[in-house]
Amino acid sequence: MTVSIEYEAEKKLDLPYEKIIKEIVEASLDFEKCPYEAEVNVILTDNDAIQAINKEYRQIDAPTDVLSFPMVDYEKPSDFDHVEDAVEDYFNPETGEPVKGVTAQGYKNNSAWARGQAWGVYGTALAWRYLKDEKCKELFKKVTDFYLANLPQDKVPYWDLSFKAEDKEPKDSSAAAIVVCGILEMCENGGLTEKDQEYYKEKAYEMLESLIDNYSVKTSQDANGLILHGVYAKSSEYNSVTDRGVDECNLWGDYFYLEAVVRCLKKWNPYW
Repeated sequence: MTVSIEYEAEKKLDLPYEKIIKEIVEASLDFEKCPYEAEVNVILTDNDAIQAINKEYRQIDAPTDVLSFPMVDYEKPSDFDHVEDAVEDYFNPETGEPVKGVTAQGYKNNSAWARGQAWGVYGTALAWRYLKDEKCKELFKKVTDFYLANLPQDKVPYWDLSFKAEDKEPKDSSAAAIVVCGILEMCENGGLTEKDQEYYKEKAYEMLESLIDNYSVKTSQDANGLILHGVYAKSSEYNSVTDRGVDECNLWGDYFYLEAVVRCLKKWNPYW
C-alpha cells in the first residue's frame, strides 16, 4: 500500500494526521476486502481550493468536506473483478510496489496457485542461504504462513489455495513436497529463531507424513511414480492453460518428495 500525503493548507493541524490517514486507508481497504496493493493520494487543503476543484470537475461552485476521484471506474462497490483489465501497469513505476497480478496457471487473477506459492517458499529459503538478507526471512514467513493458512485437513493443497473441500477440485501433491523442502531448507540455515524453527518443522513433518500415508505409491501397479495426485496445469474460465497432467504423478513431485525424505534422514547438500 502506498499513501502519499500533501499538505497545502495554511492552517496547521495539531494532531498526527499522517498516522490517522494511513490507519483509515488501511481499515477501508480491509473492510472492502481489496485483493490488490492500493495507491492513495491525499491532499489536505482549504475551502477556497476545494471549491475551485468542485467547480472545475463537478460544476458545483461551493466547498465540500471531502472530494474523491478513483483512478479506476467501478461498476459497483467492492467489485474488483475488472481491475486487471482497467489497470495497465503491474508495478507502480515510481515506488516499485506491485499493483496487480495476472495468473497463468492459477484459478484466477486474485487467487493463489498452490505450486506458485510453493516455489515462493523454497525460493525465499534458497535466497536466504546465499544472500543472508533479512528481507528473505520476512518474505519466507509471509509466503509460508499464507500457504499454511489455506491448507485442507490433510495438509496437501488443492491445485489453487482458494479452493475448499466442497469445491471438489484436484489436489497437487507436488506443491506439498516443494514446501516441505523449502521449510527444511530455511530451518537448516539459521534463518529462523528456535521457536520458529520448531513451529515450521512441525508443519513440514505433518505435510510429509500425509504425503507418505495418503499419496505415496504403494506398488508398481498403482502408478509409475512415487506420489499420486499431482497437477501440472488445470484449466479454468479465468486462466490461459489447458488440462495437462491432472491428478497423476509428475517428475518434480517425485523429485521433491525424495528430497524431503532424504532431508529428514541426513544433511542435505543442495544442487543449487
